[in-house]
Amino acid sequence: MLRKIGGVAAQIAPWAILGGLAYAAAFISPQIEPLELPQPLVESRDMFFDVAVTEDGQAWFVGGGGTVLRGDIDAASWQRMNVDDNNLQAIAVDDRGRMVIAGNGGWLYTSTNRGESWEQTQLPLSDFANKLTDVATDGQRFYVIGEMGAVYTSSNLVTWNSLSVDEDINLNSIFVDGEQIWIAAEFGTLLHSNDGGDSWRRHELGEESIRAISFNGSTGIAVGNQGFIAITRDQGDSWTALPTPGNEHLYDVIWQQQSEQARWVIVGDAGTLLTSTDGMNGWQSLRSAESGNQYFARAIAFGDYTLVAGRQLGKLSHDHHSDHASQWFSLPNTTQEMTP
Repeated sequence: MLRKIGGVAAQIAPWAILGGLAYAAAFISPQIEPLELPQPLVESRDMFFDVAVTEDGQAWFVGGGGTVLRGDIDAASWQRMNVDDNNLQAIAVDDRGRMVIAGNGGWLYTSTNRGESWEQTQLPLSDFANKLTDVATDGQRFYVIGEMGAVYTSSNLVTWNSLSVDEDINLNSIFVDGEQIWIAAEFGTLLHSNDGGDSWRRHELGEESIRAISFNGSTGIAVGNQGFIAITRDQGDSWTALPTPGNEHLYDVIWQQQSEQARWVIVGDAGTLLTSTDGMNGWQSLRSAESGNQYFARAIAFGDYTLVAGRQLGKLSHDHHSDHASQWFSLPNTTQEMTP
């Protein structure tokens, strides 16, 4: 846990601390440590915004108040940790054990050793609209996006170069596939770059904010507020709005290639869990009594499971004998903290 500057000196001269922070480059070395006092792994007030899995099979959930929850999805071995008191909005990992967590205030937390130690830096964003909303990697570079058109990239997790969009628009999520980059944004906007972010092309899909986008080959799905779903079959050149299965906000969409079958999965508000094998011929609900009716913010594919982060955490296992049937397992699969 980060240690705060305190004591008499801090009370007498807060202006000195603030001035120093404004002047100096913000590089510090926070340590993520298990909380000292016993507490449940997941509390009723917790909100989780994203999930990632390292190559050694450890799931990392990040959320409000600097909360980090990591563990083995198939074992009762979990730890709850804190990074400062900042809200952590997104996390991404690559197969080299490098990790990036994006948070409010333009803060980034980076690790090159699977989370054993961390560095922290602050991107030069606006004083008023500075929330970082998503992070993704192509295995070589990491890309971070945020409010006010902020886009940054780094290959070494030390130097972050701006690819920002020159307009006042909040960016919600990013999908990266080599040089192809897609960003879902507010006001029905999609941004596309085919040169790694050097230039951007804008697509307008209506008025509802687009929350997420994902591709499988030339087919892409975009989802957004009020149950908005759109599909492309030509690598994003044209988009068609689909009949909405409801009016709940949809926050994420992924393509999941499983061992025996592939499918699209959408998650959203009020426990929304939707699936389709082709993205066109109807979306089937996977919601159950076990999965509940709280919001789901993000989903990722991990083997034959879909891991879901939100007000509730869980994994979906697909029944290969049915087109859409799945079974929900709540995470973590223990109520007590276990030390690895």
